[in-house]
Amino acid sequence: MPRSDFEGPQGVAGSISVKPLDPASPGTTPYIIETKNPFEVLVEWEIHGPTAPFVGGEWQLRLFIDPVDGLASTQGQLGPAALVPLGSPPSPPSPRPYSHTFQFGRNTVTKGVYHMTAVLTYDNGGAQLEMAAFAEIPFIEFYDV
Repeated sequence: MPRSDFEGPQGVAGSISVKPLDPASPGTTPYIIETKNPFEVLVEWEIHGPTAPFVGGEWQLRLFIDPVDGLASTQGQLGPAALVPLGSPPSPPSPRPYSHTFQFGRNTVTKGVYHMTAVLTYDNGGAQLEMAAFAEIPFIEFYDV
């Protein structure tokens, strides 16, 4: 089961989730993926609270993959970081939802069992502030046929 954590300044709370997707079978969440198939990773998050409407700037979202079986060789940041602007808050103030889908082609990840982590940080005008979130997929397997 994916795990997550969100930490922000006083008056801002949030949540984050991450899950793999199969672009050939929309709506499915595969935790076992054939290496020759493309795959996607969806990250969804939101902020809320009394000061959430006043937060501006942008999010930086990165995805990391680390082998857990001692045999896999793909590791580190998976793909480029995504920059997501905070945009205008909804009216009336309510949770501010965000999402980003990372898309990966065939043979992006080598055979093995991995731990995958989405890391979300916050930047306002070039200054990284005290707001971050982490969501994990404890185990995901890529296999060859």
